[in-house]
Amino acid sequence: MVSGIAFTKRDCACPTPLFNKKYLRSHRTNGSKVLRCFPHCCPTHVEGTYCGSPLAVVVNVSSPGILSQCSVDFRIESSNDATLACGDTIECDRVVENRRMSSNPSAEWLPTTQVATEGNTTTYECNPVDGWNYGWKGGSSIHQRLSWHRIKAYVFLSDPDCPENLKVIATVASPPFFVMSYRRSCKACQTNEAMGTSRDNCDCAGVFRLNDGLLQQVLSTGTVQVDMLPMEEPETSPTSKHPVPTVVAEQEHVLRMMFAILHHSHIPTSEPALRDLLRCFDSKTSTFFLPKAHPTSSNALMLCVNITLAVLVHGRQDILDFMATHASDLLHQDRLWQRYELWLQLVNAKTNAALINHNMSWQLFMQSLIASYNAMDSTTVASSSTTSPVFEFFVAQLREVYMARTIAPPLGTRASPFDGSWELDIESIRLHVFVPSSPPTFLSLLRWFTIGRSFDQCVVHRTLRVMSSLAVFPTEHSQFVLDQAPRVFRVFPNGETSMSNCAGLTYGDYMGSFDGSAIRLDVFCWSATSPRSCYVVRLQSHVDSSNLLVCTVDVAFHASHIVAESFDEWTPTDRIAELQRYCPVGAPWVRVVGTYRSRCKPT
Repeated sequence: MVSGIAFTKRDCACPTPLFNKKYLRSHRTNGSKVLRCFPHCCPTHVEGTYCGSPLAVVVNVSSPGILSQCSVDFRIESSNDATLACGDTIECDRVVENRRMSSNPSAEWLPTTQVATEGNTTTYECNPVDGWNYGWKGGSSIHQRLSWHRIKAYVFLSDPDCPENLKVIATVASPPFFVMSYRRSCKACQTNEAMGTSRDNCDCAGVFRLNDGLLQQVLSTGTVQVDMLPMEEPETSPTSKHPVPTVVAEQEHVLRMMFAILHHSHIPTSEPALRDLLRCFDSKTSTFFLPKAHPTSSNALMLCVNITLAVLVHGRQDILDFMATHASDLLHQDRLWQRYELWLQLVNAKTNAALINHNMSWQLFMQSLIASYNAMDSTTVASSSTTSPVFEFFVAQLREVYMARTIAPPLGTRASPFDGSWELDIESIRLHVFVPSSPPTFLSLLRWFTIGRSFDQCVVHRTLRVMSSLAVFPTEHSQFVLDQAPRVFRVFPNGETSMSNCAGLTYGDYMGSFDGSAIRLDVFCWSATSPRSCYVVRLQSHVDSSNLLVCTVDVAFHASHIVAESFDEWTPTDRIAELQRYCPVGAPWVRVVGTYRSRCKPT
C-alpha cells in the first residue's frame, strides 16, 4: 500500500510556503469562481484574470505495481462539506463522470497526470489551464461565509472484484485557507497580490469576519493532514464499522419528512385553539396522540409534533452531552462525518424511544409519515442536493458549541427590571393573523415555543443576553447589542445556530435599541434565493406596573427585487439599507402579544 504522500511543486525554488492562508477569487461570466495566485505565485505574479500554477503530489508505495490499479484526483473542499477518509469507498461513476474537463470546468474532481517515476516514488500533477475553479456554491448563511477550504488529494484503488467502486487508500489535505472576493477585498490585499507578498495582515477582517475566533484558530494552527491505510489492513468486525451510507440516507429522510410536514402544516388561527395547543406543548404529553387509529395526514402531523417534543424533553441532556463531548472534532474534518453518523443514530434512538413510550410501532409511524409526505404538493417539498442540509446544520451547530467553550461569562451588575427568569402566561396570549389564508406553521410555533416559553435574560452594558430553559444545544447565550446599529447574532435563545438555512430562510441580521424603559429588536429573515424578500420580526418588550414583562411580536413581509451577486458577502448595514430602499414598509402578517411572570432572579 501507500507508505507516504505529500504535496509539492515541481521545479519550484520559491522561498514562500507552498500554500497561503488566504486567497482572492475572481468571478467569471458563467458564474464560476476561480482562485487567484493558487497555490502561490510561481516564479512571479502574473497579471490577468487569475494567477496560478500547477500543483503535484508525491506518492510513495511499498510496491510500484499497486499504482497500476490506482488513480489520483484532487478536490477542493469546504469545511462544511463531507469528506472521504481512508478505507471509504465511492462509486466509480461519481468520480469518473464528474472529473473536470473543458466541457465541465466546475466539476468536482480534478484529475492528475503521472509526470515522474523514480523507484517506489511517483509524482502526479494537476495543471488546470483554465484556472483553479474551486466549486463555489452560493449561499447567504453566515456559516457558509465563515467556512474555510482545503485542497485534498485522494489515491483511489480500483478493486478488480468490485469494479463499480473505488477505495480510498491514501489522502493528503493542505492547511486550511480562506477565500475572499477580489472586489470585496481591501486595497492592501489587491496591492499585495500584485506584488506577490503575504496577505496575512490586512484590512479585510471586518468585511469577511476574519476576526472570528474559530476561523482565526483554524488558519493559524492548521497543518497538512495525511491519512494512509496500514500496510496490513486489519480485519474489522461488522459491528465495528460505521453505518453504510444507505442507513444514513434513510435516517436523514425521516428527519426531512418530519420537517416538511411541520413546515407545511398551519396552526389554528383562533386564540382558544392556539392556547389549547400551547397547553398541549406545555404538558409534554399529547392528548392528540392516537396510537390505534388508522394513519391519516392529521395523525402524522400530531405524531411529528409529539415526537419532536419528546426528543427535545427526554433526549435533551444526551444531545447536550454528545455535542459538548465532540465539539473539538470540528477541527478534524475527517472525523466530522463519523460524528454526524453517531449523532443521527442518537436522534433516531430517541425517536424510537418516544414511539415505544406512546405504544406506537416504527412501522406504523413510517406508514403514517410516508403517506402524509407523499400527499404533499411536490412543489412545496425541497429538492434534493448533493450536500445534505441535515449535515450542514450539524456542522454549523457543532461550530457554535465549540465557540461557546471559550466564551467568558458576562460581567456587571444585573440591576435592570428586565433581568430575571421569565415564564409565559399562556392565558395571556393574543394572536392576530393579518393574512388568514397563510397563518404560521407548526414548525414556526415549535421553534418559538423552544425559544420563548421560558427564559433567563439580563441587560449588561446595553447588551441583551437571553437563554431559553428549553435550549437543546450547549451554546452561548443569545447576545443582542442595543445600539441601533445593524449587526449579526450567532445563536437563537434555544441554542439553535443562526448560521444555517431553515425553511428557505437565512438569519443573523438584527438591529436593537433600548431607551431605559423598552427593548426593541428587529430580526431580519432573508429568503435564501433571489429575489431577496424578507420577513422582519419586530419584538418590543417592557415591564409594566405589575412587574410583568409584556412582549409584542409583529411580523411583516417585505417584498423585494434585490438580485445582487455576492449578496451573501454584504455587510448587515448594506443588506438592511438595500431592503429599506426597495421596500421600506412591509405588509403586516402576524401579531402576537403575551405577558411573562418572573419566576426568580437568575444567580
